[in-house]
Amino acid sequence: MTRGLYISATASGAAKTIIAVGVTELLHRRATRVGFFRPITEADTPENDTSLQYFRANYSLTNEHSGGGLTRSEAHELIASGRTEEIYTRTLETYSTLAANTDVIVIEGTDLTGHDYGSEFELNARLANHLGSHMIGVVNGSNKTAHDVAEAVDLARDAFYDANVSLLSMIVNRANPALLDDIRTQVRPGRSHRKVYVIPELTDVTAPTVENIAKATDARLIAGTKNPERTINNTFIAGMNVGYLLERYIA
Repeated sequence: MTRGLYISATASGAAKTIIAVGVTELLHRRATRVGFFRPITEADTPENDTSLQYFRANYSLTNEHSGGGLTRSEAHELIASGRTEEIYTRTLETYSTLAANTDVIVIEGTDLTGHDYGSEFELNARLANHLGSHMIGVVNGSNKTAHDVAEAVDLARDAFYDANVSLLSMIVNRANPALLDDIRTQVRPGRSHRKVYVIPELTDVTAPTVENIAKATDARLIAGTKNPERTINNTFIAGMNVGYLLERYIA
């Protein structure tokens, strides 16, 4: 029987895709047929989902082992028209097709970019239940104290329990590297007494590269050494001519 691991962020900016990549790497060492599924995507079509494209390119996944369900706009239309159950029916159909060709499927939840986090959190929990998958909750530890992180873990875990999901693990991602020991000491294990994993903020991973910015802004190199993989850790916004900009930049 195919196992599903549903990775759901509990707030925006948790970098759950990085967790999905890490989980997939671990599964590839233990399972022969690993799949990937994105129930709801931000792209204009499921096939254009960036996560789906990444996993297909880096793990040689075909259409038989990976796919998407609905776009966010399609899901919103179904919810607005009172046809929420159709979301679960359609995603389950696609998931079942993939499950027939895989041993385990990594499922990446929604991006929580909407205004109603509560409804979207519930949507992810219900999707996980309808797909019969285990849940991995990802908490955003960025710019939080150890106490705040521990509280966020408790709140998210209780919400998962209330939604009756099969909670496999809680992960704190993007934690302040200086607070790792404090966070690990203060987070509580919950009912299952399972370890809460704490992963530090890695700027080399989360920061955009020169190539990312160039593609997003349709920019081109006019001077300097080409190094598209160089990460950008700081930004400088200028509303002035180049001469004044350089004076302030060099200073």
